[in-house]
Parts: sequence; structure tokens; C-alpha cells
Amino acid sequence: GLSLMPDGIYYDGGAGNDELALVGNRTVSASSYQVGPDVTSGTIVHITVAGTQTVHFTGLEPILDTVTADTLTVYGTDADNAINYQPPDGTIPGFISVDGFEPISFLNKTRVSVAGLGGSDHVIVYGVPNQDDGPIWTPNGGSAGTLGMTGAPPLDVLLIEKITFDADGDDETLTIVGTAGDDTFVHQPGSLPGSGLMSVTTPDVALLPLHYQGFDPDSTVVFNGNGAGAEGDLLTVLGTAGNDNLALGWSGSNAIRATLETGAGFYPTVASTA
Repeated sequence: GLSLMPDGIYYDGGAGNDELALVGNRTVSASSYQVGPDVTSGTIVHITVAGTQTVHFTGLEPILDTVTADTLTVYGTDADNAINYQPPDGTIPGFISVDGFEPISFLNKTRVSVAGLGGSDHVIVYGVPNQDDGPIWTPNGGSAGTLGMTGAPPLDVLLIEKITFDADGDDETLTIVGTAGDDTFVHQPGSLPGSGLMSVTTPDVALLPLHYQGFDPDSTVVFNGNGAGAEGDLLTVLGTAGNDNLALGWSGSNAIRATLETGAGFYPTVASTA
């Protein structure tokens, strides 16, 4: 069971390579990990109806949390953070790191959140190797959104300035979902084939765009209008600064497919729906 000490548990790993493993068959409603204040320190919290278990640690290297929880939230710092996220793959734990702080590996979480707090924060999400993760990005504000992936818990990002999905060379079908109102979608190719930027702007706010990289040329990026208001949705497909071969065709009602070839090669096909 959980240790519900009022002042929490303090663990000092000292010298050497020390692992902190949080395991057990107790289900909790929420778990969280706050990095710092130094790179070998942090605080892990598990919350149940009965109370809260708090573990403060220092002098550790790996951390593993397999406690079943509805949510896992990892907090950055008030500085600029580089945050890396690898989703779990079956029994292989997922992984989250914040700068040079101690990373956390995890399993058995229904939903995962990353909160950047202050500074200018960049989250890089790595797909599971050798499969189409079916990533679906739904921005819900200028610094927030949800990334769904096949077989993985949904990832919510909060107070984030940039998010990138890295396919690591796989053939992916990446979708960005707009609002139910009038949206302006833009696809901007990156500096290299297999990379680009997908953005959505409403009449009121520019939503958090999604960068992507490492995509196989056979991949597809899809803009889902999610319905439209009185004026309808607009999709703009941009070329590069060089010589481009852009082919555009209709694949259905209100649906297009666009291919872009440059001297460097093919970019993923751009498609639209709804």
C-alpha cells in the first residue's frame, strides 16, 4: 500500500547508480513527477481517496513508476525546457525526460500530461519504431493540445511553446484536427523531405502548431476540418524556396491530395477531410 506520511518520504541514493522503483497493485487516481531542484533530485506524488504519498529523492539515476494510475503528469521548470517523450510499447515502459534531470520510465497510465510551466518549452514525441503510430494532434489553445497514438495513452501538453512528432523514418499517417468553426489550415514543408509544420488558426486564436520530422516519403499528413462554420475551412499548401513540382487532385467531396517533389526528394502527401 501507499505510505501516507504527512511530511512524505525522503530518499538519498548517495554515490553510485541507484534506481527508484515505484510498484504495487494499488490503483491511484493521479501520479505526478516534478523535476529538480538539481539534476539528481525530484518529487513523485501518488494520490488516492485515502490520501497522498509523496516521495522526495536525491542522488538517483533511473526512476521507474509502474503503479496503475488514471493520469501521470510530468512538470518542467520555469526555465526553457527540452522535453522528450517516448510512449510505452506493450510491456516496454514509456519514457519522459526534462533537460538533464532524472528521466522517468512508466507503465500502466491511462493518460499522460506534460506541463512546461515557465520559459520556452519544446516537447519532442518519438513514435514507436517500425509501425504507423496513427498520430492525431488536436490543438486546444495557443500552448496546449492532445496527441493520440495507436496503442498508447493520450498525451496532453500544457504551457508548451513547440511540439514535434519524430517518426524516426517510419511510414506514418499524421492527422491534425481543427475546431467545429471556421479554421485556416496551413502546411509548410520543412528544410528536409519528411519534415514540415501543420498549423490551425481560428478567427480568435492561432492554435499550437505541430512540427513533424523523420517521415518516410510514403507518409501522409491529413488536415481534418472537423466540420465548419458559416464561411468554411481554408487549407493552404505551401511550397519551398526552391524549384518545386506540386501536384494537386481531388480525392472526394471537400477533400484534396497534394504531392510535393523538390530536388531533395518527395515530401509526405498532404490530404484533407471534413
